[in-house]
Amino acid sequence: MNDRAKITVRALLLGALFTVFFAVVTVYFENRKNNIFTATQVAPLPYVLLFVMVLMLNPLCRLVRAVKPFTITEILVIFMMGSVSAGISTFGLASQVVPVISSLFNQHWNNDQSEWDVYVEPFVNEAFFISEPGTTAAAGEYRTSLMALRDLQKVYDTAANHVRCRKALVESESSLHTLEVDTGADPLALNRARQTLSTARQAAEQAGKFWEALRAAHHMQEAPDVMNSYPARIAAQAEDMNQKKSRLVVLENAAFERVDVFRRGLPESLRAFPGFIPIAGESFSIYTGRVRRLRDGTAAYRRLHAAAVTIDAESAPAADAWRAAVDRIQRALDLLQPLGRQDALLAQKADNDREWERLNRQLLGKRGDLKQAREERRAAPASEFGRLDRLVSRFVAEEKDLQRDLVKLGLVREQIQIQLTATGMVAATATDIEKIRQQLAGMSPSDPARSGAARELRVCLARFAGFDASFRRFVIGDVPWRVWARPVLLWFVLVGLTYLVLMSFNVLIFRQWAHNERLVYPLAELPEILAGHTDEDKSGLAWVPSVFRSGLFWVGFAISASVMGWNLLCYAQRVPGGQVLNLTNSWSSYIINSPLQGLLPGARSPIFFTLIGLTFLVPAKISFSLWFFYVLYMCQLLVMVWSGYGVNENSFPTEWWYTFNFRMAEAGGAMMVFAIVVLYKCRKYLLCCVTPASVGDLEPPEQKELRISSFLFLAGSAVLILLLWLGMGANVYYTLFAYFVIMVLTIGLVRAVAEGGILGFQAWVSPFHFVRSLFGMNKTWTCPSLFAPLMVFYSVMFLDLKTFIAPGMANCIKIRDDLKMERLRFHLAIWLAILLAMVSAVVYHIMLAYSRGADSMHNWFYSSFPRLLFDSVCSTTKSMPVDTAHCGWWVLAGGAVMAALLYLRAMWFWLPHPIGLIMLVNPIMATYWFSILLGWLAKSLVTKYGNKDTYRHVRKLFIGLIVGEFFIVVMALVVAYMLDVRVPIDLNR
Repeated sequence: MNDRAKITVRALLLGALFTVFFAVVTVYFENRKNNIFTATQVAPLPYVLLFVMVLMLNPLCRLVRAVKPFTITEILVIFMMGSVSAGISTFGLASQVVPVISSLFNQHWNNDQSEWDVYVEPFVNEAFFISEPGTTAAAGEYRTSLMALRDLQKVYDTAANHVRCRKALVESESSLHTLEVDTGADPLALNRARQTLSTARQAAEQAGKFWEALRAAHHMQEAPDVMNSYPARIAAQAEDMNQKKSRLVVLENAAFERVDVFRRGLPESLRAFPGFIPIAGESFSIYTGRVRRLRDGTAAYRRLHAAAVTIDAESAPAADAWRAAVDRIQRALDLLQPLGRQDALLAQKADNDREWERLNRQLLGKRGDLKQAREERRAAPASEFGRLDRLVSRFVAEEKDLQRDLVKLGLVREQIQIQLTATGMVAATATDIEKIRQQLAGMSPSDPARSGAARELRVCLARFAGFDASFRRFVIGDVPWRVWARPVLLWFVLVGLTYLVLMSFNVLIFRQWAHNERLVYPLAELPEILAGHTDEDKSGLAWVPSVFRSGLFWVGFAISASVMGWNLLCYAQRVPGGQVLNLTNSWSSYIINSPLQGLLPGARSPIFFTLIGLTFLVPAKISFSLWFFYVLYMCQLLVMVWSGYGVNENSFPTEWWYTFNFRMAEAGGAMMVFAIVVLYKCRKYLLCCVTPASVGDLEPPEQKELRISSFLFLAGSAVLILLLWLGMGANVYYTLFAYFVIMVLTIGLVRAVAEGGILGFQAWVSPFHFVRSLFGMNKTWTCPSLFAPLMVFYSVMFLDLKTFIAPGMANCIKIRDDLKMERLRFHLAIWLAILLAMVSAVVYHIMLAYSRGADSMHNWFYSSFPRLLFDSVCSTTKSMPVDTAHCGWWVLAGGAVMAALLYLRAMWFWLPHPIGLIMLVNPIMATYWFSILLGWLAKSLVTKYGNKDTYRHVRKLFIGLIVGEFFIVVMALVVAYMLDVRVPIDLNR
């Protein structure tokens, strides 16, 4: 093997380091700055690292010659490790699983009104959540008892209604008969009596039918007998239900308390982050003070503990041992008393208070200036508007700067107060220990009061952890990890198996797609170009890759960077009066009250520079399909509206839990057919572990990799299905069906990235959509309680697929294949990155939530998403919905169209590629389609009027568009952090 294709240890170590760093940064910005910058298949941070390595680090290594420059393989290995694991920190896993684990027993959501204890808790395994053991069983018993009570009450109410209606009928007949025999009866009264009799007869017939049906189904006695016997049965059942409810409430309350701590955050006296991690707003002196309390406090603890053991011995200690114990206490005090001094901290606090007062005075003055400027603006002539507007904008910016300074000062004040509290605890503890020492110094070893002094000393020792004199607190903090250990471990097993299945599946389909069908993998081609792999000179002697030496690259960079950079300056309020350039390009105002208003509210053509650049790397027939089928959908929508089936797009509701509309149903059916064809084409690779001769024509290393991957895929799939069935509690048949649909989604979405370069997606197609649309959820064998656990698993792993890991795995395999990397070390690198990202992201999520409370974390992930999940499980289980839009026919239609396209394109190649039809499952195509259209136009013009050299030359312009937007996205992070402002510039659409 070529040395330049080897995966080195330094590449693995650097990749591991940056994987953890990227995970922490992503979680921090998401939850503290509300900036989700890793929300697509293209993660900015690994690309920034790639730019730094090829533009700065490698040239520096060549210049100083102290460190060997990184090879292209090393650069791309580090890039792949950061890229494939980038989404795990957010949509891919951590931002979904941590809130879900902690939300089932949130007492503000799980209450008598939501009825989660009836329609959710009995059907999910409590081990996957913060809970109390036995909750699922108790909830199941409570639900059974409650349903039995409701059944009894229903029988009683039906019988009572039947008896009441019969009685009303008899009374009506009697009243009418009385009036009829009365020759002087009022005709109006007679008519009313007849109407009353007719109504009573109808009510009696209806009540009789209900009663007879219920009686026949349950083989019950007559209605009067039910009226007499059921009240006692209902009372007894109600008592049983209340007892079971009480047992459940005890278990729920224990879980509620644990979740409340997570939602509110740890008390100020406890640390969510380990002591060795510096906290925002902490000065160096504060940090070193904590380290000194650890060092000297633990030393004092050891001395005091030894003294307490001696003092509290069963037999009276010898005089020498007694004096030694008292001496140990004195030496411990010598260590503690300097730690309790607060002079420096009080001085810092005084400086902080003075600065706080100064900034507040400035802020009040600035607000006065701003008020005066606005009043002048209202009274000024038009010729002065421009000057005064700029003045107002400047005052507003200065006011916000002062507010940010006050916030930063507040963080420092908070840290100083924490240290004052800690040093105060040290001083108070030292004072109490001094009293104990004086008491012991005047006491004989045989004095009975020595045991009381020992107890007081141990009480003092218990306080040491509160002022950082604890290795546990310094290393792992005060987060109650025992609460999280079981659910996190179970989810990690489940997620690890899922990733194993996805990775092995990608390996198995790669040869068919990359070598037989020759897919381009544009998201793998991009980093290869930026790293210099596609350069004609591959000797590695060039200081920077050729793409960065092209003028066209910098032109493209300037176009996207200037537009996005202007928006950055406006968001950062560095351009007084500047307006953000709107790249959404909505047409709504132009088509209202026109024949095209059926396209509302999604009528827009957004500009997305990164996608324009990526589309240029995609074959024109693929990019044409992506925008063509979306335009075709808009035409279909207009036809549906014009035909009277709706008013606009909102008339055809769909969502990602279980509701289809015609668009998603068509695409879902098409994806099913497409996936079945792919599985058929790849069958020999999928089963090669049991049919090794099917891959006998390949090279031995590839044969070995395929056979191992085939075994892991089949075995991993079997274990995953067993865990979902026996572990989470889902029905085995629906687990198999859900697994098949998940593989269908995986095939469709990986294909969209490998062939079409789609940046991100959501798939509003799931097993639950198909169950509802094809069968309905109102049957015994389709009731949602059978697959409620699958809804939880699916929501965490496959609901919001913006950073779905499977396409990232496919791109990494393509890069590995292009660079001929070592197979074993490649898999080691990928799995090392995945495992590190899983652990670091989940751990940091938990610590960050405990530091200020989960209620202060990202609103979607920690509030909206988990609550919607369990509300959806509850409502589905409770109402058992059916499809009223007849979307099953649209599923069949989509499958038929896909089958026809796949068959007819073999004869008529000019037919559109089917990938665009698949991507209709992705609602984000509303944001992507126009940029894809622009990229397709550019690609078509270049390929029509130029040659391959022209394409390679112009390609650098579009790569510049991509890199320019990446650059501004990262600058937005820096600005958001430095200025403490919200800068909504990212790749999340």
